Order: sequence, then structure tokens, then C-alpha cells
Amino acid sequence: MGTKSQAWEEAYARIRPEIEMVRTIIGSMDFSGGIVDDAQALYIAAQAMVPIVERANNEMKLLSSDDKLELAAQGVDDALKLPWYLEPLDKPVAKTLLSRIVAFLNKSTGAEASGVSFIRG
Repeated sequence: MGTKSQAWEEAYARIRPEIEMVRTIIGSMDFSGGIVDDAQALYIAAQAMVPIVERANNEMKLLSSDDKLELAAQGVDDALKLPWYLEPLDKPVAKTLLSRIVAFLNKSTGAEASGVSFIRG
């Protein structure tokens, strides 16, 4: 995604405290290190980001599906501090993982394919 829209920037500013909370939670977990732990941290962060982004979008109602995916992936990227050799991969992997999480949630809850409306209440 090239230039971020004003809505994206506003949504990112809105969720920034929650990204920091996810970073703190993951940082407090007892990971022994290694790629398996890095993958587990990525999965936990991705799961946390879906409702965070959806809640921000519900308040603003300005983001497209692509914007929400990019916002969630950026949140995961910001919440994780992986080893230097994995850092270039975390955002692309997060996007794939987030897409699969949302698809699973939509399928299992009967929500529309464009978002995770199951969170809406």
C-alpha cells in the first residue's frame, strides 16, 4: 500500500495505545526464544489485532477491507520485535495470517466476507 489515507492515519492513532498493550503482553510472556516462539508471538499478535482494528473501524466507519488488513498488519509489525533476520518477513506473514483468521471467523460465524462483523455485537 502506497500513501496512507487520512482515515487510515486516524485509525492508526486511535489503536496505537492498544498496539502498545499487545506489545507489553507479548513481552511479558515466557518465550524461551527461537523461531517457534517467534511464530507463536506473531499468531497471538494477529489474533489480538483483528478485534482492535474492527472496533476502531466500527467507531469511524471509514476504512476499506484493504485498509483494515494493512492497519492490522502494521499493528502486528509494531507490536513485535523479532530478530533482525525475521523482521522483513513479519508484516507480509502477518497479512497472510490475518486474512486467514478473518476468513475463518467469517465462515464460522456466518459474517460477511468483507470484515469481522461478528464483533459488532
